[in-house]
Amino acid sequence: MRISTITNWAYATTVVLTLISGGAFIMAVRGADMERDAATTAWKLDETVEQLQSAAEKTTEDARLYVIKGEERYLNAFRAVDAVEREREQSVKRLVISNLTDQERTARQSRPTQKCSTPSRSKPSRISPLANRTSEEQRFSPRNMRKRRPT
Repeated sequence: MRISTITNWAYATTVVLTLISGGAFIMAVRGADMERDAATTAWKLDETVEQLQSAAEKTTEDARLYVIKGEERYLNAFRAVDAVEREREQSVKRLVISNLTDQERTARQSRPTQKCSTPSRSKPSRISPLANRTSEEQRFSPRNMRKRRPT
C-alpha cells in the first residue's frame, strides 16, 4: 500500500469518527434538554399538587367548622372558595377543548354530558353538628365523652 492510500483512509476514518462523535454529542444535548424539561414539569406538578392539597384542607376545614360551630363566616369562606374552584374548572375545560383535534371534538360532542345536581344555595340551612354522623361517631364525639364517667 502506498502512503497516499493510507493517508486517505486515515482521513476518511477521522471524518467518519468525527461525524459519529458529533451525532452522539447532539443526542446527549437533546437528552439533557429533555431531562431538564421533565424535571421542570415534575417540579411544577409537585408545586400544583401541594397547592391543591392545602386548598382542599382549607376548604374541608371551613366546611367542618361550619358544621361544628354553625358560624356563617365559615360557610361564606367555603362558598367563595367553591366558586373560584368551579370557575377554574370551567377555564381548564375550555382550554382542553380548544386543544382537541377535530376527531376528538367530534367524539366529545357525541358523548352524552353528565350533569351533577348541586343543592340550591339561595338560603343557608342550619345543619346540626350531629346530622351526618353515624351512631358510632355520635357515641364517641367529644361532647358525649364528657358525659361518660370511667368505671
